[in-house]
Amino acid sequence: MHKTATIYQSFITFLHKIGFSMLVFKTALAAAISWWIALLFTPEYPPYLAPIAAVLIVNITVASTLIKAFYRIVGVIYGVLINLLIGSLVSNSTIAIFLSVLLGTALTSAFRLNNQIVSQVGVSAVMALAFLKTPYYGWGRIAETILGCLVAILVNVVIAPSNNLPKAARSIRKLSEISSNQIH
Repeated sequence: MHKTATIYQSFITFLHKIGFSMLVFKTALAAAISWWIALLFTPEYPPYLAPIAAVLIVNITVASTLIKAFYRIVGVIYGVLINLLIGSLVSNSTIAIFLSVLLGTALTSAFRLNNQIVSQVGVSAVMALAFLKTPYYGWGRIAETILGCLVAILVNVVIAPSNNLPKAARSIRKLSEISSNQIH
């Protein structure tokens, strides 16, 4: 049994050395699963936005994944809505992109929203305008983004979620020792 554990640990160490971490595995898995699920709903076109969302939001901790998912979803919804408004008023695509990105990012900045939301609004506005002729593209972008985020969260929760409590406990103990030494 001990020999098997040693071989397993050596294999895991080797994988880490060549770049295959648990985060890398979870990211790839979330991308593949979100693509597969999205394809079930939209077999007529490649659902590239769901795996992109999954790749962009998988993070080391579940909490940080949830936060990134929230920022991405809010940014996509806001960007699509801004684009639908501007795209319906302005026919010139260059001016429409300029106005969509300008107004979308300015408003999110004015409301002091997170920078990830601000940049996502700009990206969504450009992509929605680029595909404006595709029916329901904006709503599809929102749906695929939500799907990719949900899959990424689920993968991160189910497969080896990080446990930072022991590390936090060690840090608190160390801080209390330092504080205690300073007092005495």
